[in-house]
Amino acid sequence: MVDNLLDHAAELGWPDLNEAINSQLATLEDIVRHVNEITSLSKVNQDRMIKNLSMKHALMPENEEPGTFPNRILPCRQNPKFYGREDELEKIHDYLRPKGDQSLRTYTIYGRRGVGKTEIALQFAYVNRAGFDAIFWIQCETSVAIRQSFTNAAVSLNLPGADRAGHHEENLLAVQNWLKRTRKKWLLIFDNAERDQVLKAYWPIGASGAILITTRKYFNYSKDLQRKGGTILPFNLQESWDLLLQLLGDDWKKDDREGRIPQTEVVAAKNMLAELAGLALAIQQAAILIQDSTMGGPTISKTFEMFKERIRTLPPRYRSERSTSETALDALWDMSFKALSPKARTLLGVLGWLSPGKTQSILPSR
Repeated sequence: MVDNLLDHAAELGWPDLNEAINSQLATLEDIVRHVNEITSLSKVNQDRMIKNLSMKHALMPENEEPGTFPNRILPCRQNPKFYGREDELEKIHDYLRPKGDQSLRTYTIYGRRGVGKTEIALQFAYVNRAGFDAIFWIQCETSVAIRQSFTNAAVSLNLPGADRAGHHEENLLAVQNWLKRTRKKWLLIFDNAERDQVLKAYWPIGASGAILITTRKYFNYSKDLQRKGGTILPFNLQESWDLLLQLLGDDWKKDDREGRIPQTEVVAAKNMLAELAGLALAIQQAAILIQDSTMGGPTISKTFEMFKERIRTLPPRYRSERSTSETALDALWDMSFKALSPKARTLLGVLGWLSPGKTQSILPSR
């Protein structure tokens, strides 16, 4: 009797239990289907992201390069009277030349003001023994100058929209993307890079190529343990004399070989060179003063006397005292500026403020 009652109760409750079981199975089936859809969708998204990243960073085929090569943007013409520095140029070449790998090679040349770092970088770029397809000069005095340099590179590479005004940030990203994707051999030259915090934003992370830096301070901008560099030393007295003669011209070199330069002039010149402490920029400016009597004197001896007087009467600096070499350079600049009209001096001052690195190339042409 009890068994009959239990069977009857089970029979009455089965429809509800069966419905609950079916409902749960349907729910589980929906969950499984939803999980499969999510997994499938995630795989599609993942594949799409991988494809997009691959396309973004993939090397461009040679026939898809937007620019014309060889491509070279440099701030001025090659110096036909460049002197010496063979060892320094060889070291730069050995490290920065393309190695056929995916490395980013950085070489820093550093040294005091006026020692000739920029001239060495220019000579390396113009000679281009390494066969770089693209060489871009980045002026680093200000953030504005850096952004304009990258825009110049973008325009030269014929990147889309590069010539639109006010698109410096877009051009920077476009050039950095090109540096990562291109098959071309490229060299970036960061000139006068004195502030490492500024340069970090413009560093081509993830690219493979060569970077040459000129600076007075040896920062490790990329925190790269493999970076190389070297100090550019001033010329010794004999090298300074040889450079001066080269700047003065072939007639001076011939007269020196044949002993026709008066001894008083030789002594005055070498005494002046000793004051210039072997700085290439100072020797270059001294040659201009010697050749132009409106800025220097009619003789080397007279020019040297004027130079010593300028050193004696230089006004003090407000921020810091001058070193011996800085005093010599400032005296030479003062002699040169005195020959200019007031308006020309004002204009040169404005140009020097806007682009300090180009002042030395402006002054000799007057």
